Amino acid sequence: MIINKLYQTKITSSNYNIDLNGTVTITVTLTDFNNAVITGESVSISANVGSFSSNTGTTNSSGQVTFTYTASTAGLVNITCNSESIQLLVAHNPYPIGSIYMSVNSTSPATLFGGTWTQLTNTFLYASTTADTSATTATAGSKDAVVVSHNHRADMVGMFVKGQSNAWDFTIDSAWNSVGNGGQYEDYGQGHIITKNSGESGTDKNMPPYMKVYMWKRTA
Repeated sequence: MIINKLYQTKITSSNYNIDLNGTVTITVTLTDFNNAVITGESVSISANVGSFSSNTGTTNSSGQVTFTYTASTAGLVNITCNSESIQLLVAHNPYPIGSIYMSVNSTSPATLFGGTWTQLTNTFLYASTTADTSATTATAGSKDAVVVSHNHRADMVGMFVKGQSNAWDFTIDSAWNSVGNGGQYEDYGQGHIITKNSGESGTDKNMPPYMKVYMWKRTA
């Protein structure tokens, strides 16, 4: 503590390790020798690099005033108020908030670079356009193969027996109309053809060649 103008000054930061261009909240607390808060006192603050949204403020009923600091240079930063000072470490983090980190190593980027990360699993990345307002949240697709909705048309050729030993050739066309090939015939009526199954299961088939990696998205 530094004694200045009959009161003590204490400086604290919401985070002492921040990213380049990141922001932190700096709190200055004023108390007297008996640790009673001092209210309504004007306070000025400064830094050797970077900037504050405002360099001056007035202590509130708790004897505190807060400042918002933005880091502009990587390295150590000295924050000073009433001859009291603290240091912040500003890191040039290559992964700002919103970045995607990929690796074949399972170590979380929070361990490597700091910050808050959410792991992404069982999904591919899709390159969006600047006009897509849902680009940061949209998810879709399936890893299973999908058959697009369609139908099959078929002609069926067969025999129609009219209660006699003789028979007439006939054809059922794709609209299920009976078409006689000469002689006597009757309408066959409506019906359907069941085709045989072919192919294989589509599970896990709707994917291009790929390599599995670990992915995270930085959220804070």
